[in-house]
Amino acid sequence: MVRAALMETPGLVWVFPEAAVPGPTLWQSLRAWVECLRALGIEPGQRVVLSGPPGFGWMSAALAALWLRATLVPAPPAEDPAALAEFLDARLVIGPGENMGWDAHGQPCVRGPLRTPREPATPDTRFLLRTSGTGGEARWIALTDANVLAVLDSHLPVLGLGPAHRLLSTLPWSHAFGLVLECLAALRARASLVRCATPTDAGEHVRLARQWRLDWWCAVPAMVRRLAAEPGGPAVLATLRGGIVGGAALSPAVCALLADTRLRVGYGQTEASPGIMLGEPGEFSPDLLGRPVGCAVRLGPGGAIEFSGPNASPGPRTPSAASLSAPSGGIQWIDTGDLGRREGDAYFFNGRRDDLIRLDNGRTLPARACESALRALHPGAGELMLWSPDGVRLALAFTGPPPSPATLAAALGPLAARTRLLPPVPAGDWRLTVKGETDRPALRHALSTIGQLRIENVSLGIPAIVLPKN
Repeated sequence: MVRAALMETPGLVWVFPEAAVPGPTLWQSLRAWVECLRALGIEPGQRVVLSGPPGFGWMSAALAALWLRATLVPAPPAEDPAALAEFLDARLVIGPGENMGWDAHGQPCVRGPLRTPREPATPDTRFLLRTSGTGGEARWIALTDANVLAVLDSHLPVLGLGPAHRLLSTLPWSHAFGLVLECLAALRARASLVRCATPTDAGEHVRLARQWRLDWWCAVPAMVRRLAAEPGGPAVLATLRGGIVGGAALSPAVCALLADTRLRVGYGQTEASPGIMLGEPGEFSPDLLGRPVGCAVRLGPGGAIEFSGPNASPGPRTPSAASLSAPSGGIQWIDTGDLGRREGDAYFFNGRRDDLIRLDNGRTLPARACESALRALHPGAGELMLWSPDGVRLALAFTGPPPSPATLAAALGPLAARTRLLPPVPAGDWRLTVKGETDRPALRHALSTIGQLRIENVSLGIPAIVLPKN
C-alpha cells in the first residue's frame, strides 16, 4: 500500500511545516529509516515511542516502524517521552532531543543506546494510542492491523476521499481520529496532505487552504467555531468537498455553521480504531452521531451505545499486561460509555454515563436527553446544561432567553416543578472543552463559586450571570 501510494500517484505531495515532499522523496526517506531501524535490531512487536510534532522526519519514522511491524506509540504533546518509554516498556524513543531523531532532510540520526525491554514483544499490536480523557480517565488502547484496516476499508468508500483531494491536516496524530481518519486515510486514498504548523490558528488554516487549494478537512466542533469566526473562514468551509467533524456532540450553533457545507458528522472512539458511525454530507442536527459504518451498533441497558465488529480493540494495555490477544468466543459488544437514542436508522448522543443525574427518589435522569427535548421546544435557548446541585432540585443554565414555564413543563414533565432557572450566562463565558462541547464540571464549578447565587431563590428576570474567568 505505502510504496504504491508514494511512488505511483502522479502529483502526490505531502506538505510539512519544514518541507514540501513529493511522494517519491517520502518513500526514499522511509527506506532510509527502515534500514536504520533494522540495523538497530528493532523487531516485530517491540514498542517504539515517537515524539514531537508531525513533520517530514516524524512521518518517515512512523512509516518505517510500521513497515518493520513494530508497535508504534505516538506520544501526546504534553507527555515526557522518556517517562512514557519506561511506563510502556518501549525499546526505542524517536524524536527531537531523544536518543534518536532526524536531520533537516528527515533522515535518521542516532544519538544514544536503546532500552532493554522488561516484557515480551507484542507482535499483534500495531499501535498503542491514548484516549483523549474527555469521557473519563485517559487510557492506553491497543489496536491491531486488522482493526485499523477495517476502519479504512469501510470508511474510505463512504467518504469518497481520493487522489484528486488535498487535505488540510490539523488534528493531533497522537490520537486515533487524527492518525487513522486523517493521516493514514490520506495515505491509503493517495490524497495529498498539507500539515498545519499551529493547528489552533484559524488564520493559518485560511492561508494554507488558499495557497494549496485544499478541499478536505477533519475537525472537532471547537475548530469549526474558530474557522467560522476567522475572516475568510466561512469561504473556506463553503469550498470544502468533504471531511469529518467528530470528537464531540454537535451543538445548535455548530450545526448552523455547518449547514451549507459538504462536511459530515462522525462518531467513534479509540477502542473502535476509531470509526463507528458517519452522517451524510451536509446532514447536521444537534447531537447527531450518524449511522453505523463497518460495524454493528445497538443500545444496551439504560440506552448505552454499544458496538461490535472488526474495528474493536482487543483491549487496553497496562504495565502488567504486555501481551494482548483478541477475546475468544461469540460476538463481543463494546460499551462506549456514551448514552444514545435512535431515530429511524440514525443515532443521537444523549450524554455520557457520568452525566446522569441521580435524584434522591432513586430516579436517574439523562441530562442530555432532557436538554435535547427542551431545545426542540425552545430553539432560542442557545447552550443548555441541566444538573442537580443536591439530588433534590434541578438547575438549568443557558445562554439565550429563558424558556417559559409551559415550555419547561412540556420538556421535563413533573420534574419542571423541581427546576430553577439560573440567570442567562453570556455566550462568551460558557465553558467549553478543547473539542467544543460543554465542559460540565468546569461550568458547574464556575456557577457554584458565585457567592450571591442561591439556586432556590433564583427567578426569571435576574440580570445575566458574569462568570469568573478561566
